[in-house]
Amino acid sequence: MQPSTGPWYKHFWPWVVFGLPALSVTAGITTVFIAQHKPDSMVVDDYYKRGLAINQDLARDRMATELGVHARMDIADGQLRVRLESAQALNESGLVLRLVHPTFADRDVQILLERREPAVYAAPAPQVDSAMWYAELQPVHHAWRLTGRWHLPQERSLELSPAAD
Repeated sequence: MQPSTGPWYKHFWPWVVFGLPALSVTAGITTVFIAQHKPDSMVVDDYYKRGLAINQDLARDRMATELGVHARMDIADGQLRVRLESAQALNESGLVLRLVHPTFADRDVQILLERREPAVYAAPAPQVDSAMWYAELQPVHHAWRLTGRWHLPQERSLELSPAAD
């Protein structure tokens, strides 16, 4: 067998031996850069407080179930209309609708719905991305809550109900 001649960089194996570790270091640095500049909005530092808030949210769902509250939302003619139905008479002065984007917290929308007639609330329709949104409807005093998933702009209406336990 005759030894190969020529400089080292013209051979295959030195590139494999040095290239794979160099590629790993580059990928690691890129991962750290992405993690620093685009943090995950789903991870929170105050997880204990958020856990306590989840229990409060469950109490609001139970209250909506006890009151027999349901709602139907519609978008038509640039207006978002909510018809509130309840087994008990509810006389809310206003409602708050939160549309929560499934992945980007900075795209969440909060809309204040004003009472237009008994059990009917309205506001200008929001301009949102085409996505599946989590909808959360509650009175301004946050006593109860209704939830649902809304595929906008495909679905023009949505039935909201208390979350199941």
